[in-house]
Amino acid sequence: MTRDDRTNADEERRPDVLILGPTGAGKSLLLKQLKHRASTGPVAPSSISELSTVATVGVDMTIFSDLGDTYMIRELGGCMSAVSPRYIGDCDVLVYVVDLALPAQAPVACMELLRVLAGDAAGGDEGCGGLSADTPVLVVLNKADVPGAMSFEEVDSLFRLSDLQRDRPGLTVLPGVSVLEGRGVEEVMSFFREHKRRK
Repeated sequence: MTRDDRTNADEERRPDVLILGPTGAGKSLLLKQLKHRASTGPVAPSSISELSTVATVGVDMTIFSDLGDTYMIRELGGCMSAVSPRYIGDCDVLVYVVDLALPAQAPVACMELLRVLAGDAAGGDEGCGGLSADTPVLVVLNKADVPGAMSFEEVDSLFRLSDLQRDRPGLTVLPGVSVLEGRGVEEVMSFFREHKRRK
């Protein structure tokens, strides 16, 4: 296979959705909930154990179908944030998961999100595509069910979400999410459907 053939093959496998966020924010669980929901419906509380996860190390890719559309979703483990530009330029939709249950982690999550939106994550290596200005971005505020979780007002103040939405019309914030309980999962799927790029 020639280099051009490999490049074309890579483009054909380009993921529709890229999921980013700090370690432990709930990215893997969100991915499992989405896949489970597409195949059998929402997970009942009594079946939550079916969705047990371990922290992703490296890159996890999942493909599933929903209402006739096929979605390719790539999740980057939190430790992979330094190489995220290698994947950001390829995505049609970006999802960034924030852990409301870890206020101490919030400033780091905020800085990483800002760097991603600015196309400057990990220093912008030459040849690595940045995030397009028209790429839809969904910020998922997860673990709202955990006692002591940050309020929307606290997150809005720290992340300056209102300013981000004003400067980037394609950015949507999804508050009050509990991926563990399945709350907000349907809204995430609806966002995918709305913004899926037709190829």
